[in-house]
Amino acid sequence: MFAPNRNRSLTMSTPKARILLISDDDLLYQPIQALLNKLPRCQLLSVGPSGKAIESVVDQNVDLVIFHAEGKYGHGEVCRTLKQIADLGLSLPTLVISEQHEPLESLQALRAGAADCLSRPLDLNRLRFLIDTLTLRCRFQRPPVLEVAAESDELSSHNLFGCSNPLTAAATDRLRKIAAHDITVLLTGETGVGKTRMARIIHEMSGRERDPFLTVNCAALPEHLLESELFGHRRGAFTGADADREGKFAAAKSGTLLLDEVDSLPLASQAKLLRVVDERVFEPVGSNKSLRCKARLIVATNRNLTAEVEAGRFRSDLYFRFNAASFQLPSLRERPAAIASIAEHFVEEFSRRAGMTPPHISAEAMLLMQTYRWPGNVRELRNAMERAVALCVDEVIYTEDLPENIPADVASMLADQPDAPEGDIPPATKDSTDRHQRSSEEFETTDSGIARLNPTLNELGIARIKGEMKCVVETLHRCNNNRSLAARELGISRAALYKKLHRFGLLNQD
Repeated sequence: MFAPNRNRSLTMSTPKARILLISDDDLLYQPIQALLNKLPRCQLLSVGPSGKAIESVVDQNVDLVIFHAEGKYGHGEVCRTLKQIADLGLSLPTLVISEQHEPLESLQALRAGAADCLSRPLDLNRLRFLIDTLTLRCRFQRPPVLEVAAESDELSSHNLFGCSNPLTAAATDRLRKIAAHDITVLLTGETGVGKTRMARIIHEMSGRERDPFLTVNCAALPEHLLESELFGHRRGAFTGADADREGKFAAAKSGTLLLDEVDSLPLASQAKLLRVVDERVFEPVGSNKSLRCKARLIVATNRNLTAEVEAGRFRSDLYFRFNAASFQLPSLRERPAAIASIAEHFVEEFSRRAGMTPPHISAEAMLLMQTYRWPGNVRELRNAMERAVALCVDEVIYTEDLPENIPADVASMLADQPDAPEGDIPPATKDSTDRHQRSSEEFETTDSGIARLNPTLNELGIARIKGEMKCVVETLHRCNNNRSLAARELGISRAALYKKLHRFGLLNQD
């Protein structure tokens, strides 16, 4: 079985509410720190006020921000920072502490997005109540955090994605930060690379995991029903609208809505979607009343949106909003080293569903899968493993258990030259004969060469492969390197012969 390395150290830690105080006044920091010591699961962070306060808010990945309006970082700067937080779509509670009570300034801060305003001398009981209330959900509803040692990046990725992490370490770190905020995310990549799975991971990491996760395939909906599906409609809005209907934006509530194949939206619907992204409001079809969008929006596409913009099929302003937080998922052929762990993950999944012991994947089947290009990416691999688990016997998955197109496509890809007609077979060239002789001699005299095919082979297994390879090479010599004729003489299919040649390294030495 091709298993990932599980030799790692793991610990479970209770999540804490991270509270950021933007102030350089120690006389303010100390009483707040003393106050938080009496509240469970709270951690106080502090940074000095500056023109880059918004960067501190995003980088620290916090749950509550307390602004101290004083000196150069006064009320005006605090309000500007609050507006920047709102423009970024960050659903982040904030408090403002000022040196003296000014009703007009407090009103302006509340309009800019602050949850409440306080003034000095501080009412500590009121401050404690506000902190306790604003951080209650993240302290007690967030699931425990799985902490992995620094050397366990591989297992961390395995735990996060269920199998192999398609993102780089830097992109994964950026994903963790963005998932905690309400920024709209764009996922791009070929069909089947796992965009829906990635969207669900973002949903689960965002603190919205108790709310709905809904998916809309924009390409599957006719244009005249698309807006009704997304935004809902009112009774009588159009022919057939016999009753009010809730759209996906409303049905998602405070959860996550994934718009798959967003590039297929008509331009008119793109304009309405831009309003949802910018203003967080929408109107049902046939209604003049704007409704608040509480859901987090994730969009996905398998097309190049830059090219779509240049062709006039996609709005540039909408693309620029999406591109602020985008992730490109690589195809499976770009990361062949991940095929073994992903295949094993699916084998375990389908075996568990069937109530059976997970079968082993033979070395030949794994070699074939790692050579295949997987045009359907992870989705195609998943379907192949579901079939293989159903068909395998003796708890081993062989090449015969894989879909028929995989050996045929690999054989076609590995064919480096066409066979000569059987009626007029030219003598084998010295280069091709020497190539087979060199390969045969190398493997006959070097057991390590065969052992590389499967590190678990014992002496008997190595001897069996030696004999099989010698038979194949001698048959090719007799048939003057005509592979179709050699396959018939060996009693195997031409595709099976190509697999053996590739396995023995006889197709890649031209």
